[in-house]
Amino acid sequence: MHTPQRDWQELSGRRRREVARCARRGRPHSDEHVAAVARAWAGQVPDVARPWSRRQRARAAVSWAPTVLFLALAVALELDGDAGSTSTAFTDWRERRLARRILALPTS
Repeated sequence: MHTPQRDWQELSGRRRREVARCARRGRPHSDEHVAAVARAWAGQVPDVARPWSRRQRARAAVSWAPTVLFLALAVALELDGDAGSTSTAFTDWRERRLARRILALPTS
């Protein structure tokens, strides 16, 4: 079973850059399979549908900071550097922006 994240990662870097370029221009990728993979990936990226407000981010940072620090330390001590490399929970702002652009494209 393939997940959208795995399908997205299996696309070549060139294809992912093409998807990003097309999304910036407001067009879906010309290859329907690549466009479908990009749309599926974008649909499962966290926090794309409704970004948190500044207050929500501050509350989350204060309430979860000790737990996150403890878990990060535990992971760093137990694993050899591959922690979270394929996890969608640790996406950065560029991935969320790309996902929003892909989801805003018209479907064919």
